[in-house]
Amino acid sequence: MGMLDFVSSWSAGWQWFVGGLVLLSILGLSIPVIIRFLLRVLGVKPMWPSREKWNAHCKPWHEGEPNKGAPELNANLPLHYPGQRWCQMRNMEKGDYYQVDMQKDRLISELHLVCMEGRYPKKYRIEIAKSDAMDSLENLGEYDGPIHHKFKKSRKFRVVKFTIVEPDILEGGGMHSWCIYDVIFTEVRFLRWKVPIGAKS
Repeated sequence: MGMLDFVSSWSAGWQWFVGGLVLLSILGLSIPVIIRFLLRVLGVKPMWPSREKWNAHCKPWHEGEPNKGAPELNANLPLHYPGQRWCQMRNMEKGDYYQVDMQKDRLISELHLVCMEGRYPKKYRIEIAKSDAMDSLENLGEYDGPIHHKFKKSRKFRVVKFTIVEPDILEGGGMHSWCIYDVIFTEVRFLRWKVPIGAKS
């Protein structure tokens, strides 16, 4: 059965709907954009992904550092309890890292680590890896803080690692830790709908 025969078997209403989409597409409008607009008008929301099964880890505490056992050292806090910070509880150092495992490959368009009160590095590196290459991180380059990166073209990966290349050191030597209060990644989903991934409410 050809496509025209298949469509002609539909009700008149659906035939007019498909015909309208094709006409708008010919006029230069993207069909996914049109469908997303119609769904928004109808009040249909995209499926909201969850971070419930995600996990994070960071450079481990080592001998000589203060605050051993402090709850802020738990890298999963900002993932599962937004607003409760992860913090290394010492001055940030070159080589400190924060790594997130999303447990499966996802198509991501934007990465944002919420670091309040300027508590982020001057410069950081982003590395990513897919599920089938967890031990070989791809270096995406170095960027200036704050940590809010938008990809020119969305990338598919499972793991992302943020590493301090240049720490932000306060004049006078006051303590200036790297702290993260929330992790907000934007995933590209059905019909290229971009959805921020939030903690389970």
